Amino acid sequence: MSSNFRRVRLTRIALSLLAMIPVLWTLAYFQSNYSGLCRSEQRILSDQEIIKIAKKRTLSGRPREAPGIPARLQDDCCEVSFTGYKGIPITFWQRITGFGRAYVSVSFIATIFDQNGKPREVVQTAHWRFTNCGYATIKP
Repeated sequence: MSSNFRRVRLTRIALSLLAMIPVLWTLAYFQSNYSGLCRSEQRILSDQEIIKIAKKRTLSGRPREAPGIPARLQDDCCEVSFTGYKGIPITFWQRITGFGRAYVSVSFIATIFDQNGKPREVVQTAHWRFTNCGYATIKP
């Protein structure tokens, strides 16, 4: 009677441990996303890499920009934060799924045409939300 009881008890313990494997894997997956791990590169992108991507995307293909006069970055052009330009924070869900790592604001001087068709310089700011792997969306 006692050997049968031990066998049932060991079977229950083994099944409980096997049932915990998917739960533990899921927790580890979400924790690595929350920490900012980019799975395709197997590393966490630095803030400097994120800023470099934001600068490149900001300066390429600006609408209404005067032809032949490229936009130029201001001296203190970039800021990385965990809240958006309207004070909207990255949500917990965005962090654990990897869809929200940081916000980057890039200030630049662009030469645009006014209503009379004359070029003038204006300071503009582009706002980007980045994923863990550096993919950006504008105006979060």
